[in-house]
Amino acid sequence: MAYRKGFPTRQMRWCCEQFKEKKSPKGRRTLLGVRAEESPKRAERGEYDEERDTVQPIIEWASDEVWEFIRAENIPYCSLYDEGFARLGCIGCPLASRVAREREFARWPGYGRAWKNLIRRTWERRAGTRQKNGREWFGSALFNNWEELYEWWMSDNTKLPVTEDEESLLALGFLHGESFQE
Repeated sequence: MAYRKGFPTRQMRWCCEQFKEKKSPKGRRTLLGVRAEESPKRAERGEYDEERDTVQPIIEWASDEVWEFIRAENIPYCSLYDEGFARLGCIGCPLASRVAREREFARWPGYGRAWKNLIRRTWERRAGTRQKNGREWFGSALFNNWEELYEWWMSDNTKLPVTEDEESLLALGFLHGESFQE
């Protein structure tokens, strides 16, 4: 998937939709443990999402209510919470902070190497190429090498770097919500 779509970034990600947000299979309902306090977007959800046919029974619960329930009912849970992880998700998720990803990569170094290799291989394949829309690929348009691209990907920066001025970014199609990957 990453070979075809590019690596996910804070600005352009396909992974959440592909792996977590798909509509429930016909005749089935998906049960999700998401909560409103986790993000502004999740706070907009109700207990039932008719469009995706999903149910979020703890959407209004606070974190302490979840843990109170787990303890009261003696429900087994993942030991990573005991290691200090507050939330569990995809290792290296570009929406996580740099600190969180560095912690994950220290805990699971193979994943850190895999993400770095993906960005390096993408650079080697795409640097100097054009997107389907004819514009230069964003990586080589804005970065000198894959290491700079990786550093930007790891950063908490939610914006693409400005190399000369916003007009050049507009000409490359990076403003006004246009996709900067394939």
